[in-house]
Amino acid sequence: VDNRRDVFQEQGFQSLHDMKILLNPYHDGEIKVADQISYVSDWSLFTVQPGGQEIADPTVEIMEEGLELDCRIWQADEAQYGMHFDLNYSEIMRPIETHDLAIDGVQGMRDFTFSTPRLQTREIEADIRLQDGSGLQIFTQSPDSNQDIVLLISFRAIPTEE
Repeated sequence: VDNRRDVFQEQGFQSLHDMKILLNPYHDGEIKVADQISYVSDWSLFTVQPGGQEIADPTVEIMEEGLELDCRIWQADEAQYGMHFDLNYSEIMRPIETHDLAIDGVQGMRDFTFSTPRLQTREIEADIRLQDGSGLQIFTQSPDSNQDIVLLISFRAIPTEE
């Protein structure tokens, strides 16, 4: 299964993340690789005392983009394991749209800039069965349709010590 990475790289695929997770049966696991961006989504003007000074207060919000994998594993029978996974891939569309906002305050009109980022996502959720040493590959398009996303799942059972 591990040699599949080499095959994809030879065909021009770029490896974004190479993650491993160790799960005990019937326990949830999560892997998340994300970037956060902060942006000003709105402005408010407040008059403060003493002196009647006007201040602009930005509303700052945070948006995440990246990859998140939630999974759970269980032993289905003597030779097979079940796996539930939920893969979410999100991408902030660039360039991020900005707008100018004119606010009429005590001191006249003031211009402010705010952003309206758009987040596009892809989600794959499935229940699968795997044998020890087997694997699975799943293809989907990225949210912007400029590239394909390939998820390679390699499964290996690790015996427990008694």
